[in-house]
Amino acid sequence: MKKIDDYSYEELLKQKRIGRFELGALCVATSVLTTILRNPAPFIPFLGISYKLANKEAEIEIIMAENDEDIKAIKIIYDEILENTIKEFKKFELNNPIETYQFFDYIFRHGYFSYDMIRYGSFSYDLNCSHPLKMSFIKSVAMEKILFLNGHGVCRHLAVFLNKIYESLGYESDIISGHLNTTNQKCFDAFFNECSKTTLTSEEMNKKLITKYLRPGIFSKLNYEKNKGYSNHALPRVNFESMTILTDPSTENIFGSILGDICLTISPPSNSVFVINRSTTKNFNDYYEIEPIREYTEYQLDVINSAIIEGLNKAKEAKSTFDTFHKDNLPALEEAENLTKKILKKKY
Repeated sequence: MKKIDDYSYEELLKQKRIGRFELGALCVATSVLTTILRNPAPFIPFLGISYKLANKEAEIEIIMAENDEDIKAIKIIYDEILENTIKEFKKFELNNPIETYQFFDYIFRHGYFSYDMIRYGSFSYDLNCSHPLKMSFIKSVAMEKILFLNGHGVCRHLAVFLNKIYESLGYESDIISGHLNTTNQKCFDAFFNECSKTTLTSEEMNKKLITKYLRPGIFSKLNYEKNKGYSNHALPRVNFESMTILTDPSTENIFGSILGDICLTISPPSNSVFVINRSTTKNFNDYYEIEPIREYTEYQLDVINSAIIEGLNKAKEAKSTFDTFHKDNLPALEEAENLTKKILKKKY
């Protein structure tokens, strides 16, 4: 008997349509007969059949995504562009991960990873800099990481790409997941004042900050526990001269820990705050097979600020090289975009 893995895309699509028709017919028949007989008891066994049909449809969709040749082709393009990016960075005398971050942030913001970068004289920007796509959950899982190309990804896709660059350049790096929000100095002072009056664990401090002092103030303690800390963001973390820096290309912020898992921006000055969620961080790094790094809590702000300025200056000076980089990779980016549009039209 032919296994489901051996079916072609067309055969899987046919099986899915048959299963959906059977499931729909079963649901309608059950509803009508239950209404007529006014007794649902005889139809309880049908729930098991419905469950099996729904599971079969989900299994078919997963197989369709895993075997999709277009997704496989984009993965090859993604790996090539990542490799080309690393080679490009190695051409320059980047002295530390902060300078590397500034390079990455510059070329990402200016559209060098996108097929539709718009140019106005010497300035360029990316129409897709923040343009995630709407797709089924199964497609989004199958296309994990590669959505970074052409600006279709979200924070975690940027984090994974930059993390791979850090690792390839020999830096200790992992990815942190947690809660990104904003506050103001008055609220933060009140939070510190409250924490100073009692002994709290790191988790207790995180919970108090998120549920009481961050904006918007709608997070109840019950919901905090239900959602295990409200993780809404991911960013790469990297070690630099015995400092653990959180570099966030999604928001253009650089964070540092000030109290356990609570991090504030080092650069640029802002009211953003990031609270590390240890549980989701472990799950994220386990999924991507990333080893956790050593954690440092001391910071040399003059060293960090000097590296930021130096990295940005080097990035601006390298613009002509980035233009060539984009021109060389443009056919691959256009192919990735065409394949993505093709995938979005597929019925799974």
